[in-house]
Amino acid sequence: DRLNSLLPACSDVQPCTSCGAISIIHENTEDALFFVMESPSGLLMVWVNFTLAANFDTGSPQSSRLEGTGADTRLTAVATDTETRSAYVVVTSYVLTQPSVVYKVNLTSLQPYGVMRMQNRGSAVETVQSISTNIATRRLYILSNVGGQPLLVTLLLFDVLSIDPPVADMEGGTLITAKAQGLRKSGGIVCRFGVGLSSNATWQSLTEIVCIAPYVNTTSECKGEALELSLMDDLYTRNSVRLRRIPRPVIMSLNPNRGFASTPQWVLVEGYGFLAVPT
Repeated sequence: DRLNSLLPACSDVQPCTSCGAISIIHENTEDALFFVMESPSGLLMVWVNFTLAANFDTGSPQSSRLEGTGADTRLTAVATDTETRSAYVVVTSYVLTQPSVVYKVNLTSLQPYGVMRMQNRGSAVETVQSISTNIATRRLYILSNVGGQPLLVTLLLFDVLSIDPPVADMEGGTLITAKAQGLRKSGGIVCRFGVGLSSNATWQSLTEIVCIAPYVNTTSECKGEALELSLMDDLYTRNSVRLRRIPRPVIMSLNPNRGFASTPQWVLVEGYGFLAVPT
């Protein structure tokens, strides 16, 4: 009753009846508690910042309903990742007619921004039994059950968000900067370009790595090739951030073709293979 009174989503009509999972989070500047409660209207995610509130009486917890859940769903497991400030929440149907669903939740907004549905394998429904994170290897391990058989699924805790520049010379040699989240410093980071081509990457920061685009013998002006990252053991991301490959421009003429060393002037460059970019 005391907790229900502090959570607006919990009421006498639809009380939060049980706590499905609790995770204590230690970060540089704060200690927090993340937990998920079950109620007839679905799952409620709750975040309590112990740095700002020593207990429930001195500060209101932050809470949010998990969309897509209801009275027929239950919480199976929770794992958190402080590097990306996210939580992985596993939801399973009580009647086991649907496979489990793994939600990736932003711990700042308590809103989901990723989802993975487990599989139906024939007549068997895949249900998650437990999950755990390995911060050192940046992996999430999911132990599931399919028709009475255990199955271990491995997911990566890092993602490619964007690349700069988004185009590269097909002759190779273009320095590519990849923006990412969830990285850890490692001497074995590899960039993979499409299928079968890769180059070693250099770690710049927790959110950035650089690598050199290798030579390719064909262009990919429209669709592009996916640039994926691996920290170890050839397990690559699947974010499909595309890099376009274009032929090297050819300069046919300059007008004027001469000028004074101390006087700036505009020069008209004529040729083919140029690309309309800001710089």
